[in-house]
Amino acid sequence: MTYELDTNSKFAQYKHPEALVSTEWLAANLHKPGLVVIECDEDILLFETGHIPGAVKIDWHTELNHPVTRDYLNGEDMAALLSAKGISREDTLVIYGDKSNWWATYAFWVLKLFGHSDIRILDGGRGKWIAEGRELTTEATKREATNYPVIPRDDQTIRAFKEDV
Repeated sequence: MTYELDTNSKFAQYKHPEALVSTEWLAANLHKPGLVVIECDEDILLFETGHIPGAVKIDWHTELNHPVTRDYLNGEDMAALLSAKGISREDTLVIYGDKSNWWATYAFWVLKLFGHSDIRILDGGRGKWIAEGRELTTEATKREATNYPVIPRDDQTIRAFKEDV
């Protein structure tokens, strides 16, 4: 399910305004079916101190990277991760995090390598959500496991390699 774009006028100045949502947009759409909120922080302990209600945690270091090859996950491992997190291929994903969304944007990019089509970044991230006094919870989010399909990683579409530059 793809959600309507955030029509916040400040996003119009960007090349890809469809990749951003405001805290107002997220608050209005939180808990709707087909929307999955993901927190991905540099400080991996922050999630447990309080997160956006319904959010799932993805650890950029231990979950998005292969533990041996020092590369991103392969398609099978990514499908298993997203299935375990209760994410389906049709879901709209909103990713946020600490440090101005530093690792949230990393997660966005890695998920794009696997072709997930509707991914957005929360403008202002964790810091803005908290500064606005919006709700946080320490309750663990329980989502039903899904059957995310195995999608081969496509490095050619959104990466430039040494030979390209």
